[in-house]
Amino acid sequence: MTPSRISKLALSSDGASLIVSRFGGQAELDLWKLNLSQLTAEWVRILGTSRFPIDQIVFSPDQHLLSAVISDNDFRRDAVYFYDTDTFTLQERLRLPASWSLSNEIPALAFSPEGRYLALLDDDGVLGIWNREEQRPMTSFRVHPFLASTPFYISHAMDWAQNGGLIATAGWCPIEGHEGGKIGEEDFAIKLWRLEEL
Repeated sequence: MTPSRISKLALSSDGASLIVSRFGGQAELDLWKLNLSQLTAEWVRILGTSRFPIDQIVFSPDQHLLSAVISDNDFRRDAVYFYDTDTFTLQERLRLPASWSLSNEIPALAFSPEGRYLALLDDDGVLGIWNREEQRPMTSFRVHPFLASTPFYISHAMDWAQNGGLIATAGWCPIEGHEGGKIGEEDFAIKLWRLEEL
């Protein structure tokens, strides 16, 4: 393996599989099998590659799926890859619906507690929810305001509460009264979004 930095880890709930995202000239998503009784790890294979870091990898709540946000090799446009965790073969590649008006980069994703839905937060402040079972978009809405002149991602992080009724997002939120929006650390906020029945 070439020298690289580790950008993200995902550990299966049974402790048998470890997914490692590393970047050293190009990004690679590696599958490792763990032996807890002997405290050993064996590299299995590369699941995916990209010219850009792979920063989002998440197991579904039932552990049957692994999702990863991977960019195309020709230009930065993120897609969500789903791997079956029994064989770790690619099951589906999700292109983001054009109707969502999402940007090309997805800094955060999260499954609903039962694993039926996947929430995707783009770097321009739009949150979209995808129905995994029916393979269709459910809804999308802006959660953080967009300003083209900001030298940073509008949105940064997200999580879905285990009770299913709440999503938390973190991103830019201009302080009220600052003309045009003041760019500074004090302008970042965490927002809570209560979900109606999907």
